[in-house]
Amino acid sequence: MDEEKNPHREHFEGAYLWSVVLWGIFHAGSSVYNAVSSIDKGYGHSYDWMGCILTAAYLLAVLAANALMMVLKERYAAKIAGRYWLAAGVICLLGIIGLFQNLEVGGVLILCISPVAALLPITDCEPLRVMPKLGQGLALTFCLLNWLLCLWMSKRKD
Repeated sequence: MDEEKNPHREHFEGAYLWSVVLWGIFHAGSSVYNAVSSIDKGYGHSYDWMGCILTAAYLLAVLAANALMMVLKERYAAKIAGRYWLAAGVICLLGIIGLFQNLEVGGVLILCISPVAALLPITDCEPLRVMPKLGQGLALTFCLLNWLLCLWMSKRKD
């Protein structure tokens, strides 16, 4: 966007910066909170309101960052975010195939980088009890959809 076309570009850039910062904060907060609160829960046990609110805030921050990235047509930011989503998707996939079963490093990677723990209140629900890996598959799908969106934004010409 040219400065003449959008006089509010700097406001959008500030909002984009804040959405990315909040995305990181809510990712860390919801991941740690949901991982700790899930320690003594089995599949299908409900999460408390704080875990659900943190997960909703995380999803809203990701949505805001994606929407503002599209409005600002930030190709470089989309390329960087796309690399993050690709790495998170690979980590989810490695967790699904069982590579991280006995490795502490794998647990830290899943907790810190991938959205598996951040999305636990959504992916760890009663219908998924029969197939526990399906919750991780949903997190993998979330990563891949965001990666495809970022790939499209970084490659588009306008």
